[in-house]
Order: sequence, then structure tokens, then C-alpha cells
Amino acid sequence: VDYAHQLGLHLFQNGQEFDAVPHLERAARDDERFDAMWLLATHYYRRAAWVKGLPHLERYVGLRPEHTRALALLGTYYLKLGRHEASVRTLDRFLESDPQNLPARINRANALFRSGGLDEAGDAYEELVAKHEDRPRLHYNLAAVRIKQGRCAEALDHLDRFIASGASAGTALYFKGDCLVKLERYDEARTTFEGMLETSRANPWVYHGLSRIAWQEGRVEDALRHAR
Repeated sequence: VDYAHQLGLHLFQNGQEFDAVPHLERAARDDERFDAMWLLATHYYRRAAWVKGLPHLERYVGLRPEHTRALALLGTYYLKLGRHEASVRTLDRFLESDPQNLPARINRANALFRSGGLDEAGDAYEELVAKHEDRPRLHYNLAAVRIKQGRCAEALDHLDRFIASGASAGTALYFKGDCLVKLERYDEARTTFEGMLETSRANPWVYHGLSRIAWQEGRVEDALRHAR
């Protein structure tokens, strides 16, 4: 185990991570080889291999509770694996030591949203947007919460902020058109969907939106054409 540990560390530090992993895996079975567990957790994190990395990170956090940075990493692992409530609890523990850590606060809000805690997620995103108005993705995320809550009028402003940023806005444009339909602002909704056809002719949801508008306006043949 000692040889495997030393060889794994040497290879890892020499940039040969994939060669190091089998040796670190062997060394990490020993509870005293904290650094092997941590290196494996970060290695699998960078490769989005969440299932492989989680056992190493959970053991590491259990053995090294004073390493609060590891809690942030663990919260991200839980979020990526769909364990949203565990993610929130873990990130709350981390934020006690670093309350203004932006990535952790964003991940916590994301976990709340995905767990169905819409009111809490909305409050979390509101706080983030207030302090970081220049981050378009936060506006998009807050809009997604408001749409789920049936508060489309509030969502529109945040969708417009995201779209104006120049980010890839296909989904945001659809959500905007959908909100406008729900608010019975059909002319604006039609303009939004028709604008999407310039770049998204293969997107079936654009035709779905145009069909809904035509149906609401009593244009049955147009509604059928778009539906087809």
C-alpha cells in the first residue's frame, strides 16, 4: 500500500493522472491515506465521473471534517447525482464558513430548484441577482423559477435580460413566447416565435407555439398547418 501510495502521488504530480489512478485507488483503501482520497475525488470531478468519485469524497469528508472546502465539492457531487436535498444540506454546512462563496450559493439555489423548493429557490436567486446583476445566467435561472410558479409577468424581464446579453438564447426565446401566450399578448408572442424560425426551423416547439396562438385567435387552418 505504501508503494502504491508513493507511486500514485509521483505519477499524479508528474501529470500522468490516468496512470496514477489505479495506484491511488489501492492506497485510498487505507483510512490514513487522506491525500489519495482527495486526489481521486478531484480527478473524477474534473471528468464528471460522479459515481466513481463520490465514495472517495464521502470517506474523505468523514475522516477530515475540518476541511470545509471539501464540503463545497461534495455538495456539487450530490447536485450532479440528483441528490438535491443532500446537496442543500452539505452546501449549507460549507456556507457557514464561507457565506459569500458565489459558486456554492449558485449550486445551492440550483439544488433547491431541482428539488421542487420553488419559494426558497426564488429567494436564493433573487439575492444572487441583486448582488450580481451582470451575470445573465442568474436572470435565466430566476425566470425559470417564476415560470414554474406561474408568475410569467415577472419572468419576462429576466428573460429579456438574458437574451440581451448575447448568450445562446434559443430556450429563453421559447420561454418568452410561451409566457406571452399565457399572458394573452399574442402579437408579441407571434413575433417571438416567428423570429425563432430564422435559426430554429427544426424546433417543433416553435410550431407548437404558433399553433396555439392561431387557435386562440380563431385561425383554425393556420393552427392545423403549424401543428402538422
